[in-house]
Amino acid sequence: MGFLFVLFLEKVLVKGHSAIAASLGKTQKRNIYPYMLTFILSIHSIIAGFALGTEDTIGLSIVTFIALISHKWSAAFALGVSLIKGNIKKTTIKKILFLFSFATPIGIVLGTGLSAILTGKSEEITEGIFDAVAAGTFLYIAIISILSKEFKSGEDRTLKFLFSSMGLGLMAVLAIWL
Repeated sequence: MGFLFVLFLEKVLVKGHSAIAASLGKTQKRNIYPYMLTFILSIHSIIAGFALGTEDTIGLSIVTFIALISHKWSAAFALGVSLIKGNIKKTTIKKILFLFSFATPIGIVLGTGLSAILTGKSEEITEGIFDAVAAGTFLYIAIISILSKEFKSGEDRTLKFLFSSMGLGLMAVLAIWL
């Protein structure tokens, strides 16, 4: 669901307005992408925070927290690079990154609040849904938004593949071990 939600946001809702996109010049299209990525990463961060906020045990909270912090830096880095490549003003970049830094905590507060309201089976179902949606949005952003763009460039493909494999392997080990 999360994968399809972000796919819809990026490819249908935002890029689907072909009349608007066609009227924009190449520079304007390049300047829109950082804002799109900000929106998509913020939605992902809120959902991931929500997933953490709905966890009902310390063990699951720690696992979810480790998963969150293990990729949050790369999302922030990718966003920063995108904003710089989009020739966004430094003051605007600082504002965007400041707001982006609150997305996960907002999700945690919302998830914790919902978790306090729900009990029993409905709480478990809600927790499972948000864990799955968070995982799907992460996969979409990692694969479609970041890796596909990185591999378009012919530079350092072997190194990019090795680091991608290491990252996926680390996440797999964490999922099995924790």
